[in-house]
Amino acid sequence: MQITDIAIDDSKKIITDKFDFLLQEIDILFDTSKGEVLGEDTFGTAFENFLWDLDINNAQISEYVKSNIINQTVSGKDFDIEVDTKILYGTVDDIIIISITIRDPETNQEKNIIYKFD
Repeated sequence: MQITDIAIDDSKKIITDKFDFLLQEIDILFDTSKGEVLGEDTFGTAFENFLWDLDINNAQISEYVKSNIINQTVSGKDFDIEVDTKILYGTVDDIIIISITIRDPETNQEKNIIYKFD
């Protein structure tokens, strides 16, 4: 599977590494709000809702993230995904730190990424 990285000026660059492909899919997913893609009302995330929900816990956010990666990306089902979430409560705003471990079950190769939502 290949995808052209539209963020790179040289449009001839092609992503062939499956980790890089999934990482770009996750970036697109996380940068898209639900309802923002015409014809795909369920695509995207709603992390801002978690910042205001006092009843949500780390495990629920982790499950939400994992489910979105597996169900809303093309290649998410090909990897073992683990998500660890921490909520940092502030006096003005809260911050959600999401650590994602992606493991290729064929090679056991792993990549870790961290996202911050505030």
